[in-house]
Amino acid sequence: MAAGPAAGQPQPAASRAVSIGAPPVALPLPTRRGGPAEPLPEPELAAPPASESSQPAVASPTPPPTAQSLQQGPKFVLRGVRIEGNTVLDQASIDAITRPYLNSFVGLGDLEEIRRRLTLLYVERGYINSGAVIPDQDVGGGVVTIRAVEGTVTDVEVAGTISFEPDYFRSRLASGLRKPFNVRDVETEQQILLQDPLVKRLNIELQPGIVPGEARLHAE
Repeated sequence: MAAGPAAGQPQPAASRAVSIGAPPVALPLPTRRGGPAEPLPEPELAAPPASESSQPAVASPTPPPTAQSLQQGPKFVLRGVRIEGNTVLDQASIDAITRPYLNSFVGLGDLEEIRRRLTLLYVERGYINSGAVIPDQDVGGGVVTIRAVEGTVTDVEVAGTISFEPDYFRSRLASGLRKPFNVRDVETEQQILLQDPLVKRLNIELQPGIVPGEARLHAE
């Protein structure tokens, strides 16, 4: 079906059939008795339709302010850093990492450097499967929350024993496990077990678990 003209648009004039023949002859206007003919009145312009009349401008509503996402937002002034879940790092060491960034414009790269240095602080102190993560959050107030993930060992696996029952090594190694896990505690138990002349060697490997921060201890 052909679409009709849009509402409020001028309509095209209807076409008329025109016959071709002798040119039309102009007829003189009739004269008025007592003088020339009166001039025709000026045509009056019709008022535009209601649909074409000017309407008062309506301002678009201003959208409400949205929360400034950490992943998408631009740089902002860092007012403070909040650490959640930390039980072993001292505040002085944390402040030494975060203080240079306070009251300055920071971006995602700066926050990643803070997170990396906090994780390195854990590792340097023996907490090798602990670290820090930065969840997405609203940073409109200038305070960033960093979450500490402190590692644990969920299982101890022992293989390759000859003179000892596997449970003997398992119980001895498990006695050195604390929360959060610190590799130095297990190394201490390893050195004690190696003092037994029947123990020729004892290799310990930390294998990652399914959940971040969890690990399995494999001894052989």
